[in-house]
Amino acid sequence: MLRKHETHNTNPEVKLRLRREAAERVDHGLAFDLFCGEGTYLREVYAPTFAQTVAVDRSAKSLSKIAPASNLHLFKGDNAILAPKLAVRYGLPDLIDLDAFGNSDAPLVALRSALQRKERFAIIGTDGTHSARKAACAVPECWGLRDPLWSRGSLSLEEWPVLIYRHIAYWFPAHAITWFEWAIPRGHSVVYYAAALKKTQISEQNTCWHR
Repeated sequence: MLRKHETHNTNPEVKLRLRREAAERVDHGLAFDLFCGEGTYLREVYAPTFAQTVAVDRSAKSLSKIAPASNLHLFKGDNAILAPKLAVRYGLPDLIDLDAFGNSDAPLVALRSALQRKERFAIIGTDGTHSARKAACAVPECWGLRDPLWSRGSLSLEEWPVLIYRHIAYWFPAHAITWFEWAIPRGHSVVYYAAALKKTQISEQNTCWHR
C-alpha cells in the first residue's frame, strides 16, 4: 500500500521508521548501506538487525567515525562501481539503502542484473533528483536514456514518487512491489521512499499502488 507523509528535513524520524519497516519485510542476512555517511542508520537499524552489513561512502573522514564491529564491512569509493563487486564477494543484499543527496539510482542500476535472482529484497532511498531538474538539464546518465533533457513541463515534485515507483517496476520486471511508502519533507525538493519487492508471476505484479 502507498502512503504519503510530510515532515521537515531536519527531523529524521520518518527516515528511521521507513528503514525499520523495510527491515521487517526482508530476511536479516545482509544489508548494503551505500551512502552510509557517519553511520547513523548502521547504528540504529542495520548492525543490530542484520547478520552482516556492507557500508560504502566516498569520505574517509565519515567512515573513520563509524565504530568497528565484527558484522560490519566498510569500504571507501564509488558505490556504483563497488556495489556489484561487493555482491559477488558477500552475496546479494536483502536490503539496499541509498541515502544520497542527489540522484541515488546508479548503484541500484549497477545491481539490477544480479538482483533479478533475489527472491525478495527492500530498497530505501533519498532521491534528490528533482532539486537538480531544470529546463535543458540532462537526466541522470544511469537511466540509460541517451542524454534527453528535462522540459519545463516535466514532473512536479508531488508526482516524483510515481516516477520512482515506475523505475523500480521497470528495472525489476520479475518482481512485484509489495509495499511502497514515501515522504516529501516540507521545503525541500527531495523524496524519501522505501519499497519491498518479491519475485512473483507476471500477472501478480505491482498491485500495491493506491492513490
